[in-house]
Amino acid sequence: MLQKKYMKLVSEKGVDEGAREYARFVSAYKEEALSLLASAKELQALVFSLSEERPDLEGAWEREYGGTLVVKRVPCGKNCRGCPHGPYAYRVKREGEHVKWRYLGRAHRLP
Repeated sequence: MLQKKYMKLVSEKGVDEGAREYARFVSAYKEEALSLLASAKELQALVFSLSEERPDLEGAWEREYGGTLVVKRVPCGKNCRGCPHGPYAYRVKREGEHVKWRYLGRAHRLP
């Protein structure tokens, strides 16, 4: 990608001006890449800190109540502007060949 950009700039603006514009482009590209990398590292640190702070909530739920806790938003089917609605909590449990969904109510944010 960068080689094509360089060749295009040099062919359009000549060697000197094309090289200068390419250097500006690469500098801006590098700054953006470093910014994205810093954001990714912050996000990774946040995910790791949350996983260390909280116990295995889903595993605890499964051991306590059976099934899996699923929180999702659902459309009402009326073509309203507020769709999808929720989030709502469900307990999902396999019983033989069937998967049973049990509505538990409106989901609340975890502390």
